[in-house]
Amino acid sequence: LLPEPGGLAGRREQRGALRRGGASQRDGFAVPFLLYSGAEIAGAIVAFALFICCRRHLLEDDEPEPAMVSKLLSEFLGTYVLVLTVCLVVVQASKAPLAGVVGIAASLMVMIYALGAVSGGNFNPAVSLGLLLTGNLPFMEFGLYVISQVIGGCAAVGTAALMYQHKWPVALVADVPPGSHVEAAAGQGSWGAICGAELFYTFVLVLVVLNVAIRDAPNQYYGLAIGFVIIAGGCAVGGLSGGCFNPAVALSLDFGGIFGDGKEKYGSGLVYAAAELVGAAVAAGVFLGVSQTEEEDEEYAYSRPSTEMEEEGNTNMDL
Repeated sequence: LLPEPGGLAGRREQRGALRRGGASQRDGFAVPFLLYSGAEIAGAIVAFALFICCRRHLLEDDEPEPAMVSKLLSEFLGTYVLVLTVCLVVVQASKAPLAGVVGIAASLMVMIYALGAVSGGNFNPAVSLGLLLTGNLPFMEFGLYVISQVIGGCAAVGTAALMYQHKWPVALVADVPPGSHVEAAAGQGSWGAICGAELFYTFVLVLVVLNVAIRDAPNQYYGLAIGFVIIAGGCAVGGLSGGCFNPAVALSLDFGGIFGDGKEKYGSGLVYAAAELVGAAVAAGVFLGVSQTEEEDEEYAYSRPSTEMEEEGNTNMDL
């Protein structure tokens, strides 16, 4: 028998190469595993810390109600998660059209269920305005809620831009100058179509919120009903206005232009916000109208005649 080429030295070198290849393969599995696991554990720690901050009143017997700081943090977090989901869906619009709408609605729904018991789960200045106009939110809390929501939305856009690792390619509307790097825009229709779509579906959203979360409370379906409004509106007018239905979302997407190349036009978010707030005000008026009970109708109907009869009786007695 002829000896193998390389002899003993060749076989040793082959075994060494196999061992090195195996070690390299193990390192290739170990590094991603450690990175993923580290990020997930860090996320769990942050979630636990935020839970303690938002639900601190549950740990202290002398604080049966959430503190204002907890409420504002809840509004910040809920809006942050919602707007971050919106940004990541819009930036990959071609890959996730319908599923993206469901994802946005689901993010709103889960945050409402998670934090609704703390702040009411507004996450939307239009919803807060509806609550204010119907007497369900004090004016001071309304102002603080809106500030927290807008800050949360802007922080979410900044986070999405960092995750994208390129110049931010998303604009609120498609009206961008030639040569811009913008690849995706929320609003694609005319301004009349955009304002009409945002006004109507914000009206629907706020009306549903007021009925299921205020009038019919407490119940366990309110978050699901609110989420389905987003799905309905997103499917119906998402191709026209982007389906924001939320001034915090619109202003945040408008703000995201600072992470681009500086060629975007600003101010579109204010037009969106104005249409959405008008829709919220109309919803509040409709809610007050449809929520009136028969006893209130009878009281209103008989209060004026009875008052007039009392006045006539007093006049006759004077005579």
